[in-house]
Amino acid sequence: MEKEMKYNTQFECMDKSCNTVTIGHNRMDGVRCPRCSGPVIPKPFKLGEKVGKDKPLKTQPITDDINEIGKTLEKQILDLEGKISDLEQSLVSLEIKKRVRGSV
Repeated sequence: MEKEMKYNTQFECMDKSCNTVTIGHNRMDGVRCPRCSGPVIPKPFKLGEKVGKDKPLKTQPITDDINEIGKTLEKQILDLEGKISDLEQSLVSLEIKKRVRGSV
């Protein structure tokens, strides 16, 4: 049987760009942000939303973004293939012109 840890304090980093939350028991003196080593503000612990069978992860927007990126990359690859083909044809025609002019 698994015993659930009960926390009663959370420490929020004061740096707005970091915004890390650390949890702990009762009062903990000398706590610093583990990410940026900055000062933290103690606040009462609030349990975040649990993600499980009742609340599945919201993956659809991420999947849509990935599909859009894939389509964009595919278009860019096709454009590059077309440009490479054009360059190859140009090089072949230049080579033919050089041979024709050199033999005349």
